[in-house]
Amino acid sequence: MRRTLVLAALVFSLSALVASPAAALVGFGVHAGFDLNSQDAKDLAGDLGDGTDFSLQREEIKAPLMGGIHLLITAAPMVDVELGVEGSLRKYHLLYDIPDAISEPFDEDVYFGRVSIYASGKMNLINLPLMKGYGGAGLGYHIISPLMSQELLKKKVVDEGQTGGALDPSEVLSKEGSVGAHLLAGLRFKPAFLPLGLSVEARYYFLPENDYGDETNRFASVVFGLDLGF
Repeated sequence: MRRTLVLAALVFSLSALVASPAAALVGFGVHAGFDLNSQDAKDLAGDLGDGTDFSLQREEIKAPLMGGIHLLITAAPMVDVELGVEGSLRKYHLLYDIPDAISEPFDEDVYFGRVSIYASGKMNLINLPLMKGYGGAGLGYHIISPLMSQELLKKKVVDEGQTGGALDPSEVLSKEGSVGAHLLAGLRFKPAFLPLGLSVEARYYFLPENDYGDETNRFASVVFGLDLGF
């Protein structure tokens, strides 16, 4: 049901854009903020299900810094469409050892992050001379780094039989993308006498569950934007 509502909102917004090309205004923008996708530290030890011992220590991952660029298209008096590309990144320390399978422990700083391409439909709900309040929804294609976990080590070492040198996360972690939805709400400040606007926006993302035992598929973002050309 949620996905149906999101698709309906996006189709409505894109239809409005196509229906009124002459009235559409296009502006370029940049945005930055935080993915509120923090992860607790982990300290695990045991076996991978076949008697293969392992140990894993993962540092806490604080809210990744995010930023991106976007096009904001005023498709109708009450409807905007935003198309954008964005990414987030945060460094953390990772140590893991599988004595029976790898020749040396992995003990380095690595990165947790995502890269996304998205489209959002936004409907103005509050219209004041200098401020608009809006809500909306959208779809995106997201690549998020899975976290090294017991499930991921089991998949690579036991199920796929990877052994030898230390398993580097840049080689081990899947980079497969997934399609997800998001809901949003925000405020935009736009002085009539200036060709720019400022916005603050909250989003909540819904991505498919992953196979690695981490919970990075449901998270919020706080985004601050600057639009030029309006």
